[in-house]
Amino acid sequence: MVSTLEVRRSPNSGHPHRLLRGLLLLVTLALTLGYPMTTNFWSRTPRGNWMPRKSSNARKTTIYKLRPVSRLTDLIVDKYVDNPAFEIDRSLHFAEQPCVLISGQFAVQDEADWCQLVRNYVETSISLRNISASAALIVQLNENILALTYGLGRHFLKPTHIEQNFGLKFALTVLNPDRIREVTRNILDEKARVDRNTTPQGQTIESFTIEDYGEIVSRIIGEANVSLTINRNTASRVTVKGSDALFLPVGKARADLHADLNEIARVSTREHAAPELAFLENLRAIKKTDPMHATLDEQLAGAFEQNSHAKPSLAYPTIATDDLIEARSYRIRIAGSDEIVDELTLDDIQRPLTERTVEQRLHALYSGTIQAFSDDMANDACSSAISLNRWIACDVPLGTRQFFFHAGSWFEVGDQYATSVNRRVDEILRRQSTTNLPPWPDSIKKEIDYNLLVSQDSRFTCLDTREIKGLLHRRKGIEPCDLFGPDNELIHVKAAERSSPLSHLFNQGRNAAELLLNDSVARQEFIALVREYGGGRVVEPNWRPRKIIFAIASKKDRSTSDHLFTFAKVALLRCVGSLTDRIAVEVIAIQYAD
Repeated sequence: MVSTLEVRRSPNSGHPHRLLRGLLLLVTLALTLGYPMTTNFWSRTPRGNWMPRKSSNARKTTIYKLRPVSRLTDLIVDKYVDNPAFEIDRSLHFAEQPCVLISGQFAVQDEADWCQLVRNYVETSISLRNISASAALIVQLNENILALTYGLGRHFLKPTHIEQNFGLKFALTVLNPDRIREVTRNILDEKARVDRNTTPQGQTIESFTIEDYGEIVSRIIGEANVSLTINRNTASRVTVKGSDALFLPVGKARADLHADLNEIARVSTREHAAPELAFLENLRAIKKTDPMHATLDEQLAGAFEQNSHAKPSLAYPTIATDDLIEARSYRIRIAGSDEIVDELTLDDIQRPLTERTVEQRLHALYSGTIQAFSDDMANDACSSAISLNRWIACDVPLGTRQFFFHAGSWFEVGDQYATSVNRRVDEILRRQSTTNLPPWPDSIKKEIDYNLLVSQDSRFTCLDTREIKGLLHRRKGIEPCDLFGPDNELIHVKAAERSSPLSHLFNQGRNAAELLLNDSVARQEFIALVREYGGGRVVEPNWRPRKIIFAIASKKDRSTSDHLFTFAKVALLRCVGSLTDRIAVEVIAIQYAD
């Protein structure tokens, strides 16, 4: 049925106003196409007619959980407390408990920056500014403090007093694992890489193919099994969005809101994550706004003292893994010092920091830089000047909690996560290999010299420092392996007295293997390299890598997970996980000659 609207002309009115006429035309078009005039007040009957929609008894609201304070106003950012543009009502009560309301308008005094642009395009006097009505209602519920925010109300709250991952933890407790709509995750070993996968109808958590190790979920959305006002007496589905904040519908009536907030507090303090989702909270990033961050930074600075129980280690920044392959020298700028070295060691970093205070060390760690060069005189840069903290790794135990610093960020390792990581790493380290490498003579200091020694055995081909590009690495090549073994194994060699360089080794091996698997041009280049440097050694045109061997030379025992840094273990598991069912991964030890 097509609905029509007739505009009657008044004898004295002339033509209808253009705006009114346009509005009526839009309404007619909407009714003709079968769309409601507004989704808030209109709905369609089974027979196709439009009728007023029943008002909901709940409203979607953003909720934060805040840390305990002596006064609720201590949770408000200082600059808003005494600002006359914002009103704070301290005399309010909610369910016979104190609450505070701060409200006002965030207004940009200057006009919006795009106004001048529009005036440049057309002759107009447009001049507008942005104004946003905002509020935050801070409610005390027994031992819990919750803040309901509206508009830009979150900006009223002190970031350091917001409980990190509150919404995420709640969501993992109540979400239906088979009806997940969106997952946002941060990849641990990439530069600022964030993946967001969305499916409107929802799917199982397994369908998002989240890796168990090295991926941190920061937001999740889905249908929830939770009893709230909106679905307490109906079969309605509740959609929950969880990150630091919790976003879900809560009751509009005071009594309903009180019941909903009590249910949220109960679930967040007493319930555990669903078994299918529990693995998502086993590794979490520590944000700079978390009070724990400052404590951990002090631990990092203190790790450079001789008697520290937390030992720092040199790490290769994952943001420049490919660039560092050809590094021949490094320029180190720390706290006023400027030094060029051929081989980068932890001592090069530790020496300028030792005589400084904890505060000075922290400043140096975040302001200092290291840059790699492809020549001995540090003239030809092969990387940018990378912040010093990205070259440091450190495991720090605090009481019963375990943290690690990697790539300039702090992470907390859950007990179950640590147990699972160690178990799987030990399984990999116990695998028996059919490939053995000769002892490493004390007279050999550089890896390339050892690899050339091994290649005197004609079964091995030394490809150290050789690169392939294929279609995926046109700008800068990648080293496929150090040695090509007797059974066509890709062998990566590393002399590592500390475990931190091993994450670089594992990431490099993974990248090379995936390139050779997926890029036919890279495989052709590799086969040509083997023929050139292997004395005419022939590799079949249809060859694919089937095994990677990480060969580690160390005077320390590397046969168990106890002797590896957390991030090195994560890098190994990510390598194995990404290559599962395609390439076998083994780790072997190279003994030093007596």
